Amino acid sequence: MVGLKVRLLMGLVMGLMVSVQSWAAVQASVDRNKIYDTETLVLTLTVTGDEDAAPDLDGLKADFDLLSTSQSSSYRYINGQMSSKKSWFVTLAPKRQGTLRIPAIAVGSEMSKPITVDVLAPSAAEHLDEVPAIFIETEVDPRDEAYVQGQIAFSLKIFYATELQSGRLSELVIDNAVVQPLGDDKSYQALRHGKRFNVIERRYAIFPQASGPLTIPQMSFQGSVRVAQAGRRRVDPFFDPFGRLGSSSQQVRVKSEPLTLTVKPRPATAKGPWWLPARELKLVEKWAPDPPVFRVGEPVTRTITLQAQGLSAAQLPDVALAGVTQVKFYPDQAVTQDADDGAWIIGTRQQKVALVPVEAGQYTLPAIDIRWWDTAADRERVATLPARQITVLPALNAPGPELPEPDTTGAEPKEAAAQLPVVITPQASGWPYVAAGFALAWLVTLVAWARQRRLLREGGAGRRAQSRPSQGGGRNAARRAVKRACDKNDAKAAKTALLQWAAEVAAGQPLQPPPQSLGQVAQWFDHAGQAQINELDRVLYSFSLDLWDGQTFWQTLSPQMSQLAARQKGKKAGALAPLYPEK
Repeated sequence: MVGLKVRLLMGLVMGLMVSVQSWAAVQASVDRNKIYDTETLVLTLTVTGDEDAAPDLDGLKADFDLLSTSQSSSYRYINGQMSSKKSWFVTLAPKRQGTLRIPAIAVGSEMSKPITVDVLAPSAAEHLDEVPAIFIETEVDPRDEAYVQGQIAFSLKIFYATELQSGRLSELVIDNAVVQPLGDDKSYQALRHGKRFNVIERRYAIFPQASGPLTIPQMSFQGSVRVAQAGRRRVDPFFDPFGRLGSSSQQVRVKSEPLTLTVKPRPATAKGPWWLPARELKLVEKWAPDPPVFRVGEPVTRTITLQAQGLSAAQLPDVALAGVTQVKFYPDQAVTQDADDGAWIIGTRQQKVALVPVEAGQYTLPAIDIRWWDTAADRERVATLPARQITVLPALNAPGPELPEPDTTGAEPKEAAAQLPVVITPQASGWPYVAAGFALAWLVTLVAWARQRRLLREGGAGRRAQSRPSQGGGRNAARRAVKRACDKNDAKAAKTALLQWAAEVAAGQPLQPPPQSLGQVAQWFDHAGQAQINELDRVLYSFSLDLWDGQTFWQTLSPQMSQLAARQKGKKAGALAPLYPEK
C-alpha cells in the first residue's frame, strides 16, 4: 500500500512538472552601475521556466574577478500551473577602470542582455593618514545642467569603519522640486583611504519644477558607533577579535556637501503638446486576438503601453485615440506603474481599448505620435504607432434577403378547372344518357374533393396559429425580459432582450431587417434613449467593474418602447422610422 502511494505521489509530481511552461527567460541585473575600482558589485541572473542548465560565467573573467557565487530556487503553483524561478548571485570585482561590459550570459539555450558598468578611479583621499571613522559621499547625474521636470539621479553613501549601533539620516527636501526615494537602501563593502568600509547607499529621483539654479542641500547623518574605552590600545575592529571588550558608544554626526545645478527651461524647439524630458521613451501596442480580426459587433482589444526612463507614470499623458465613425472606441481606466533600474525611475502607463466595428468596410486607424525630449542627446524625438488599415467583415448572423411568400390566391379554381373532364359529343343516340350519368358522378366527386381540401386548409391554419404565438405576444415577452434584466442590473441579459424586442418590432416591417447591434437599435430612440443604450454598450465592452444602472435605463426607454410598438401596429410595410428623427 505504501509503495502504491509513493508511485501515485511521484506520478502527480511528474504531471505537475510536465505542466510547467516550456519557455525560459534570462534576466540580468546589477546592484549598481557605477562603482570605484576598489569596490565590488553583485550580478543577479534569474531564469523563469524549466531551464535546468547553469549559467556560463567564463565571459566575465576578462574584466572581472569572480569572488563568490550563490543560488536560490522557488516554485509556485497557481491555477493548475506550476512555475519555477532560479537565481544566481555572482559577486564581481573589476580588474580595471573605465566602462566595463558584462557580456550576454548563456543559460542553456537562452541569453541575457549585456550590461555596462562604469568603474571610477579612487579618490586621492584614500591615501591620507587620517582615516575618518564615518563620512558621506554624494553623486548626482547630470552633474551640471538638467531640464525642468526631468529627473536628476542623486545618491548618498554613508561609509563607516566601525560598528554602527544606531543612526538617522536627515530628510531630503528641495525647494521647487519633487523628491522621490528609489527602491530600498543598499548595503555593501568598499575600500576608501586604504581601508575597507561598510556602506549604506540611498538613492533619490529629483524632479525640478522651475528653471534656474537648484541646490541640493547638505544631508546630515547622526548616530552612535562603538569605540574602545580609554586606556586601551587603538585597534582595527576588522582584525581584533576582542575589540568589543571594554568598548562603549560614541555619538557621531557627519554632513555632506551641498550641490548646485542649473535647471534649463523647456526649449523653444520642443513642439509637442506635452513636455516629456526623458532618457528613453517607448510606445508599443498589442492586439487580442493577435493578429486582430475585425467583424461587425465583435470587440477587439488594443493595449497601448507608454514607458519612459526618467519620468514617473504620473507625468505620462493619456494617449489620444482618434477613431473613425464606423468603429466605436471603449477605453478602460489606464493602469500606471513606477519602477526603477537602480538609478532612474521608469514610469509605465498602459491603456486598454475595446474597438467594436458597427459597419463593414475598409477603414484606417490614424497613427499615434508622442513627441518627447531626449535629455541624453538634447533633441526632440517622436515615438510612433503607424496608421493601420483594417478590414471589417460583416456580422456572422447578418440577415440575408427575404423571399416573398408565394401568392396562392386563385390557385384552387385553376387546379379545379384542370381536373374538369373533357366532354365528347357521342355519335350514337344512346350515348347522351351514358354521358350524363358519368358527368353527374364526376360532379359529385369534384364537390367532395373541394370540401375535403377546404377542411384540410382550415385545419392547418388553425394548427399554425396555435403553434406560433402572435406577434404582439412575442413583443410583450421580449419587453418583459428587458424589464427583468433591468431590475437585476444585468447588462448582458438586457442587451439580449432588447435586441429580441427590436427584432419583434421589426418583424412587422417587410422592408426592415432586424437590427444586429445596439447601435442600430439606438437610432430608434431620442437623445436620452441613445445615451442610455450607448452607456449599456460601453459597460458591456469595458474591462473595469463599472456597475450598470438598470433602473434608469428602464425608466428612460420604457415609454419610448411603448410608443414604437404602438406605431408599428399601424404600419404594414416599409422601414420603421426613428421615434425622434434628427432635424
